Amino acid sequence: MNQSYVQFQIQNLRAMNTQRVMEAIMVTFIATITMIVLPQLLMQYVYASAQLLEVPKTVEYTPFVCYVVAAAYVIYAVVTNMGRAKKIKQLEQDLAFSAGADTQMDMGVDEAELKELEKMVDEAISSQSTKKPAAKKATAKKRK
Repeated sequence: MNQSYVQFQIQNLRAMNTQRVMEAIMVTFIATITMIVLPQLLMQYVYASAQLLEVPKTVEYTPFVCYVVAAAYVIYAVVTNMGRAKKIKQLEQDLAFSAGADTQMDMGVDEAELKELEKMVDEAISSQSTKKPAAKKATAKKRK
């Protein structure tokens, strides 16, 4: 892959993470406002003319439904962000490895040169091992 394309993907995934977090905050805020306001509006406009002996189920369940919607979206945002974070980490590692390979190629070292250098080293090592060191003559110790 092209390095600029990988960098674009990383930036795009990070932007999506930020977008999901902002959406989760917005959904939680709207759910909270709805939890507060909707039961009052229902009582004022829908059930105003009715003689109520108990709280209607719609008014009773409105806060619960709002909470479930907010919690579900926050969990969805967290799970998808964790998946994107894993993908970002993988792409960053791929980018680092490809950058390392590019710098090696930029230095002008190719496979043929490496093989030639290895051959030269092998020849130097084998030529040293075939040479036998000359035996030193033992010198007689002088006695006093």
